[in-house]
Amino acid sequence: MNEINKCPFCSCSLFNHHSNARYWQKIELNFIECSNCGLVFTNPMPDLDIISKGNRALNILQKSRGTLSQYLGGKEYALSLVKIKPKGNFLDIGCAEGIFLKGIEDNCNWKAEGVEIIKSAVDFANNTLKIKVHFGTLDSVQIEDNRYDYVRLNNVIEHVQDPIIF
Repeated sequence: MNEINKCPFCSCSLFNHHSNARYWQKIELNFIECSNCGLVFTNPMPDLDIISKGNRALNILQKSRGTLSQYLGGKEYALSLVKIKPKGNFLDIGCAEGIFLKGIEDNCNWKAEGVEIIKSAVDFANNTLKIKVHFGTLDSVQIEDNRYDYVRLNNVIEHVQDPIIF
């Protein structure tokens, strides 16, 4: 866990306690609010290893992720994408098992790819769904510049260690 001394957005060092929660019922999280800009974030911030281990609990064998709703969400998103362009390249950062991406590819002419930090989810997407998913973080994978017409980050920013650099 990484202690944060300054707000990631405004650099203020004055914080107020906001709330407490448990990450995957194992790790106590302390949420604080920046006195200057009002940003609420965890302090200390869980490191990537803790986040990866916690998210591994949400795998394809569990119903908590909502497999059908992920697919239907991708299908609905496909309808919006074709209004932007009839055909394009889509990248989803933090795509889990790629089920949302499968919903996109099955329902429009967009090519969907993802980036994910959980190896078992990447393997499932690549091998079972035949959706291209890169293993790693956005800054650790080799992605061609200007390849994608649309980039999506859903439930990702709260896991980023340094949102300004991200």
